[in-house]
Amino acid sequence: MTKKKSLNSEEEIVYNFIENNSYNGLTITDLVTLTKKPRSAVRIALAKLEGAGKVSCRKVGMAKIYNLNQKAIKNNSSNVRLGINFIMIFVIAIAFSSFVLADLIHVSNPQLLTSATTYERSPAVSYYSNNYWVMYTKADKTGPAIRNVSYNPDADNYTIYYRHVSDLGNLGDAEESALSISTNTRANGFTQRNIKSLVFQNKLFLFASGDISSPDASIYYYSNEYGEWSGPYLFTEGFAGENDPAIPNAMYENIEVTTDNTWIYVLGKNSTGSYLSTWNTTHYGSNNTLISSSNESKIYYANNTLYFITVDSNNISIYSASPSINPEFSLVKTISSSNTQDVPDILYFNQTYYLLSIEEDSISKFLQIRTSKNVINWTDPKIVTWARYDSDKDNNYTEDGDHWVDFEAQIMSRRFHKYILCIRK
Repeated sequence: MTKKKSLNSEEEIVYNFIENNSYNGLTITDLVTLTKKPRSAVRIALAKLEGAGKVSCRKVGMAKIYNLNQKAIKNNSSNVRLGINFIMIFVIAIAFSSFVLADLIHVSNPQLLTSATTYERSPAVSYYSNNYWVMYTKADKTGPAIRNVSYNPDADNYTIYYRHVSDLGNLGDAEESALSISTNTRANGFTQRNIKSLVFQNKLFLFASGDISSPDASIYYYSNEYGEWSGPYLFTEGFAGENDPAIPNAMYENIEVTTDNTWIYVLGKNSTGSYLSTWNTTHYGSNNTLISSSNESKIYYANNTLYFITVDSNNISIYSASPSINPEFSLVKTISSSNTQDVPDILYFNQTYYLLSIEEDSISKFLQIRTSKNVINWTDPKIVTWARYDSDKDNNYTEDGDHWVDFEAQIMSRRFHKYILCIRK
């Protein structure tokens, strides 16, 4: 009689770390650290899992990287069609290992968080009430909504959806909910395609903007307190009877937000520039023009400092200011590249700054990360391995199935792990 294999066997423990917790793309050293098992036991477990076809191994330099079986991943992703947006999440594997090649940062295989026939975009993430909230917008047009000559998703109206869960690793299993007031009470002519979120004074705030060509291109916001949503409120109306405009003649198609727990900083962006306003929910502060161009930009607070980051073709410029009602920025660093750079994001984590950007060379676009201890001295950029899709590894990124992680990329942290959340197209 064959003895039944224990559920606590080494191979099942290893497999659970790779599959269930989304930590795929790990070295043996990573798995030894996570499982707290001897290296010899981890090697035996991996050999058994490879033999069973559950995991696969690829060599990068001198190291072996273990992932879920690629055929299984390809079968699970067979419904992905070019032109429809899906929200993806990656785990940056260097959270548990010092193994980083000179030109690569290893992340997990992408975990699909949504799978819809409508167009999805603009993920926003906040930690509120002991839960991670991921909010995003869905086009009102039902699917298949593929960008082509007969359908332009930029001209569609959008409804806000959200998920919340205590552990980001389980986000894909969290129930999706529609924010009904984002449709029922949405202003006429307000497309509401772009959103950003933050937590301020024990409330979850969700800011929304439309399209510059839509009838209403203002900034609105929703708030959640004790699980109850309210809004939308026109951001320029103010609170407590005040009608001071935060951004005069606000017509913005993109927004960024951050807070120092005293002020909320709202960055409105359009083709003429990036404009910063301060607000504390009772009255408005300053309104500053930070740049007078359509360059992509980001506002971020960390380490008692307010940062403004902007991209101008081949250059990423970083400005800093002391947080206040009227912050005054000064240039700290300009990072130049031979590649075209776009869409920056930044994270301060464990005394290190991580700068994420999309870059484009003569072949394709890809995600890169630089790191710094002081915002002045940055490492050379390292390519995020799974951000440049090549399913059959033939260096041809134009074939069916070779999807690029398109845009809206964000880098964030949870405990001792770092994540990239983005849109896959």
